[in-house]
Amino acid sequence: MLGGLIVGVCENLASAYISPAYKDAVALVIFMIVILFKPQGLLGKKEERKV
Repeated sequence: MLGGLIVGVCENLASAYISPAYKDAVALVIFMIVILFKPQGLLGKKEERKV
C-alpha cells in the first residue's frame, strides 16, 4: 500500500508540474530507484543466512 501511495502521489505531481505525457515515465523511474537502492522492499529487512 505504501508503494502505491508513493507512486500515485508522484505521478499526479509530475502530471501537474511537468507534463501529463511523463506520468508513466515517473512510475518507471520510481520503480528502478527502489529496485536499485532497496531490493528487499520499502519496509523489508535484510536477512543474513547462516550456513
